[in-house]
Amino acid sequence: MKNNTFSNLRLNFFPEPLRKNLSFLESIFSLSNGKFGVRMCSPVSESRGTFINGFYDSKKITYGEKAFGYADNTQTIMNLPNLRHIRIVNTNNISFDTSKLIDVCLNMKTGVLKEDYILTNKLNETIKLKVTSAIDEYKTSYYAVKYKLLPGSYNGKIKITKISNMDVYTNEYNYTDPRKSNSINKTVIKKEFKNDKFYKCLIYTEKSKQFITYAVTCDGYNVLENQYVNLSSSKASKTITYYTFIGDINQNIYHCFKNINFEDIILDNNNYWTNVWNNSLVGFSNDQIKLNCAIMYNIFQLYQSSSINNQLSISAKGLSGDGYEGHYFWDTEMYLVPFFSLNNPKIARNLLKYRYNVLEEAKKRARTLGIKKGALFAWRTINGKEASAYYPAGTAQYHINSDIAYSIDYYYKCTNDIKFIAKYGFEMLLETAKFWKEYSQLDEETGLLKFFTVTGPDEYTVLVDNDYYTNIMAKYNLEIVKNYATRLEDIGYSPESYHTNWQEIEELYQLSKRVYLPYNKKKKISSQDDSFLSKPKWPFNKVSKDNYPLLLHYHPLTIYRYQVAKQPDVLLARSLFPDKVSTEQLKLEYEYYNSVTTHDSSLSKPIFAIIASKLEKKEQAFKYFQESLFLDLFNLQSNTEDGLHMANIAGSWMILTKGFLGIKIEKNILYLQNNLPNKLNHLKIRITFLNALIEINASNRYIKVKLLKGEKIKLIIQKRKVIIDSKHNEVCINTL
Repeated sequence: MKNNTFSNLRLNFFPEPLRKNLSFLESIFSLSNGKFGVRMCSPVSESRGTFINGFYDSKKITYGEKAFGYADNTQTIMNLPNLRHIRIVNTNNISFDTSKLIDVCLNMKTGVLKEDYILTNKLNETIKLKVTSAIDEYKTSYYAVKYKLLPGSYNGKIKITKISNMDVYTNEYNYTDPRKSNSINKTVIKKEFKNDKFYKCLIYTEKSKQFITYAVTCDGYNVLENQYVNLSSSKASKTITYYTFIGDINQNIYHCFKNINFEDIILDNNNYWTNVWNNSLVGFSNDQIKLNCAIMYNIFQLYQSSSINNQLSISAKGLSGDGYEGHYFWDTEMYLVPFFSLNNPKIARNLLKYRYNVLEEAKKRARTLGIKKGALFAWRTINGKEASAYYPAGTAQYHINSDIAYSIDYYYKCTNDIKFIAKYGFEMLLETAKFWKEYSQLDEETGLLKFFTVTGPDEYTVLVDNDYYTNIMAKYNLEIVKNYATRLEDIGYSPESYHTNWQEIEELYQLSKRVYLPYNKKKKISSQDDSFLSKPKWPFNKVSKDNYPLLLHYHPLTIYRYQVAKQPDVLLARSLFPDKVSTEQLKLEYEYYNSVTTHDSSLSKPIFAIIASKLEKKEQAFKYFQESLFLDLFNLQSNTEDGLHMANIAGSWMILTKGFLGIKIEKNILYLQNNLPNKLNHLKIRITFLNALIEINASNRYIKVKLLKGEKIKLIIQKRKVIIDSKHNEVCINTL
């Protein structure tokens, strides 16, 4: 990682067409810190592009025909005006309002973004603008942007005005693409205050009644007054720096701005990113320049989406765009929590704590669906209430309950944080398990427990009976409650502490043994659901490539009557429970579901890569890895402009760990299996496991593990048991 080629992402990284796609570049070069994010909008455009995590507004959902229990209101993250916006005019008051991006450089070791522009007015006069910006990753309320102006064809006086109109209203969008946001952009400004040193106001949302403080100051100038700059000579230049504060309504802005400066923000970020790369380093051999840069970028964006300073979740697009309206999905628990559990457990803990904070809303949602006990978490939400207007592919995805249970269990396996289980985790495990008990139906003929009218992760197949993924996850959810109840009783927490008893816990455990898992004897594979394999296959050979993703070109009922998967439910289950079936059955399932999957979901290819790795299909695994790794960087799904695909970004890391290194965790033991593709001759990765920092190096000849910090760690490498500790801190196992 010493090579700066890996840590600097520049415009020349991208193919020529993408260098001119400004909406795409706005997402790629967005800066965020888990609290708020800023897209790389042109400084002289009126584009919106500021997002505050959890800051949303709502409106009534209009249904043509509404039934009981439908979601009542939308929740849409506010797309606030561009924090970078300035107005530059010449002596005749003519704006330099057109920009051409010449170059951009994101330094992923410092979090500093640098851009070069040529600005033009309607007289074709030009000036040069250099922009340097950073968002503070420690003091998460601050964003700084520095403008350096130089003469172009125009040399003379210019006037610069800072634009701070946070109450500008723009019309809501009306997209037919459900992945995009129908933004609510109406805000109200209250309690404005300004003097020579700073401007401050409260931003207020009409329906959700949320407040946030917005303030801006200027280094050495009156903040909102016109700044005059003379560019009369070819060497003349002027630098102006603005600082933005976004925070709580009760904070003293004068005090907050008193000691802020660009150098301190850079110092904060240097320390922050040094710590990140010390703990989450990933790299390949030095000749793999694009791969190194891409994986570093993906991890950089995962950390930008998160913060140890809040207890909110991470939306599907992080804070890089308003796709999916800023909603939190199962993506967080199934893709991001595993990443942070092995990289920064404090962040993983906070993400799970968010779910605990909305547990009461989840209980109410279960009652709405006629379930008297337990909780059902919202499929898509910001405030904990269901915001999906299309229940067949929304609320019916009950598997979100077990996804949350799985992530709690995975976090514990990585950390042994029994205090979290005692205070927050066990109650969520118990309430989600109670839901499955109440929702299930016992088949009197077979004695098996079944789940009817559900939707699995594959949203091209909805409202089916016994979705395989849903059932195996419910089985798992019911089973692990007893395990954790036993652990908690050992440290003094009785079941009665959680308003339950051993009789109920044992009943949940016994129910887990009776869960039905659909299997097709003729094909010798698990069936995605009771009806999936009986449907005709989608006519792939008759459908143009231009008609993908299917959801944008076909009525849902057309898609639902075919055997076609947006992503593979059975294989997703196999990636979570890799030892549940024989290798022979896994091969059959991989080939079969590969033949009916469109990969229209960005979550699909990481799963195929992980399974392909386990099956030693190394070329296919590497192909899927590349497609996952570069999905946003090369705009492979043509919608990066709406924001980055955060779950897929985490999925690219999961391919390295669960796929290429075969990582799994059982009983405080870290398992490793060398599945490295032939096209990767070296992989280095650092993870945190049970409070120990370890570095794993793998090649096609060996796996080497070194303990960098912490105490004794037990491993099984290539089925061989080993221990590393402070005295014997390194082991190397030949894998030839």
